[in-house]
Amino acid sequence: MERVLDIFFKSYRWKGPGEIIFGIDSISKLPDIIKYYNGSKGLLITDEGLIKSGNIEKILNVIRELNGFEVDVYKDVEPEPSLSTAENVAEYSRRGYDVIIGVGGGSVLDIAKLASLMAANPGKVRDYLGMYKIKKRGTPKILVPTTAGTGSEVSEAIVLTDPDSDTKLVIYSEYAPGDTIILDPRLTVSLPPHLTASTGMDALSHAIESYMSIDSTPFSEAFSEKAIELIGRYVRRAYYNGSDLEARYNMLIASTLASMSWVQSSLCQGHAIGLAIGVKYHIPHGISVALSLPYVMWFNRAVIPYRIARVGYLLGVEDELDEWEASSKAVEYIFNLLKDLNLPSRLSDIDGASEEHIDELAEAASKAERLLIHSPRRTTKDDLVEIITWMFKGSLE
Repeated sequence: MERVLDIFFKSYRWKGPGEIIFGIDSISKLPDIIKYYNGSKGLLITDEGLIKSGNIEKILNVIRELNGFEVDVYKDVEPEPSLSTAENVAEYSRRGYDVIIGVGGGSVLDIAKLASLMAANPGKVRDYLGMYKIKKRGTPKILVPTTAGTGSEVSEAIVLTDPDSDTKLVIYSEYAPGDTIILDPRLTVSLPPHLTASTGMDALSHAIESYMSIDSTPFSEAFSEKAIELIGRYVRRAYYNGSDLEARYNMLIASTLASMSWVQSSLCQGHAIGLAIGVKYHIPHGISVALSLPYVMWFNRAVIPYRIARVGYLLGVEDELDEWEASSKAVEYIFNLLKDLNLPSRLSDIDGASEEHIDELAEAASKAERLLIHSPRRTTKDDLVEIITWMFKGSLE
């Protein structure tokens, strides 16, 4: 009853992204979208890997259908982009472009979002770190994800790294999501299995952590539930057969839905721990949050067994089981999924990880208050030590 009353008496904000166009070969709509924005000079932001894959040349061929439209390509975006990269792009974006096009994974899309905003807002990127400091809507941006995981295309967050302090930096802006988003599953077919696995688990972590959040709402829950169901059904297929367009189609939709969910409800302990692990051991974000997921589900199971059970039912756990049994099976399912996708399920499997680091990791995770405040179970530093100890040993005891 307390949960129901809490929903009734709290006000929530939900702001959707711009136009979403999805479907196989929907990238062919790109010239029409550029014309809609009256574009004459565009900046296409991507990375070296996509240049080599041939995908960018195909997209440039589509763009060349537009007579008189000039496009420059910026390809120097690294995974987990640094603040210095962001400052370089900010300067680059102020060269008179009237359309920004981002094609790539989460890091590329975050930099494209930043380029759009910095083109219209003065100063340095560092001036806008934190919550909602951007004053002006940016240059129109078209975002085209080529991975099914981060959901950056619909997110208000832009994530950067500061190598000097070994920390993550975040800019939040209501103007960050794409003005037009193209979800073309054919562009994800070339994604190798290990990236299909890590980005897919990133999406599942978004959906489940959002579902566990004390700030979930009927809107966010609807997106979460559909994302969980689709990922449970299709992530293995996409991993074992990258050319399976049905699987790629549904994973891309699931990724976007999962992000649309957490943008409203926020995330919780899994991402707080995942960020600490990612920074410490320099491992991909999707792997770090996937590693923490079953352990935080188990920790939260004590207070929201019905929620964890529902996750299990959506993933295919027998619905004849009672909530307590089903919630346990849901956690077991995640462990089995990590195994099927050849992802680590123990912190001790990570190169360089040591039991001596547990307190340091817990301290770092405890500073992510913006995430921990949404957790369904109050989580102290001692609790984080306990969870990370489970993770290191690969045991829930």
